[in-house]
Amino acid sequence: MLYYTLDILDDASLLGAQLVDFSMEQNLKLTNSDGEMLNDPSRFRRLVGRLINLTITRLEITYAVNILSQFTHQPKEPHLDAALRILRYLKGSPGQGLLFSLNSKLPLIGYYESNWANRPMTKRSTSGYCVFLGIHLSPKTKKQKTVSRSSAEAEYRSMATATCELTWLRYLLKDLQVTNLGPAKLFCDNQVALHIAANPVYRKRTKHIESDCHVVREKIQAGQIATSFVPSARFDKEESPNPPKRSAEARSVKDQSKQRMGGSDDLLLKCLGKKEQLVAMIEVHEGICRARQTGIKMRRVLRRHGYYSPTILKDCINYAKGCQDYQRHDQIQHVSVGPMNPIMKV
Repeated sequence: MLYYTLDILDDASLLGAQLVDFSMEQNLKLTNSDGEMLNDPSRFRRLVGRLINLTITRLEITYAVNILSQFTHQPKEPHLDAALRILRYLKGSPGQGLLFSLNSKLPLIGYYESNWANRPMTKRSTSGYCVFLGIHLSPKTKKQKTVSRSSAEAEYRSMATATCELTWLRYLLKDLQVTNLGPAKLFCDNQVALHIAANPVYRKRTKHIESDCHVVREKIQAGQIATSFVPSARFDKEESPNPPKRSAEARSVKDQSKQRMGGSDDLLLKCLGKKEQLVAMIEVHEGICRARQTGIKMRRVLRRHGYYSPTILKDCINYAKGCQDYQRHDQIQHVSVGPMNPIMKV
């Protein structure tokens, strides 16, 4: 999906935009009444559609894309700004995605979360879950159909949704002759929701909850689902239906994708066209500019590896201008490119 991400950035003319740490601002409330109507709504709809396809491998933008997809009928300026912010976030790590390992563990594990009454217009909650079978297998975030009277009720509805997904996956694995799975583990950070699921007695405060939500109790008693408590701090906020918070832990995944450029020997450039030049530009910028070096250093790395092209140097400099860690822009204007040879490094 690297080329796909670069195509989206290129179409939106955001290859030189500044980076952001998260796909959506915390506590951002988007409504239908704020801002002015877009002159060309098709641009927003096309962008959201492409971002929906990208969520297959970039799970951390699922929440933000889910919010924006609810405004495609009448998009306004704040909605487009939020969509462009996602692109600025993706620019920081366009090659990041899912990595499927041969040593993945087999137990079926699910995490679920809810964001209570986060819809400003309808006061409905948002459910989200992520099922693991070694690696991400089935993530989803969706607005709940009814208004929940408490955060525990919203969590319980999310638990029912995740339970249905785990049950279906168990049936699927059984059809594939995968046996001895044991009960699927479902983790939750709400103690009240766990007590509601474990207690079959109907209470006054929970009697209004629809009977289909109590499928959780049935699966627990049948031994197909085993619920467990997990602290909220262990939930990845970029994958939960809550807006992410700024923290060192939340940035660790994105920073790890930049560690592999530690030495110049890790860089192997190959030019076959415009897209390959953009890929090389991204790699050089992430490895050099993040170390707070200048565009001149980028050119030296390119020359060291035999990659001499006026186009790649120009694109690399333009890309660096939008980086928050890049401050010495005045030196770029005086860089002498010098004689350049055709690209030959493979």
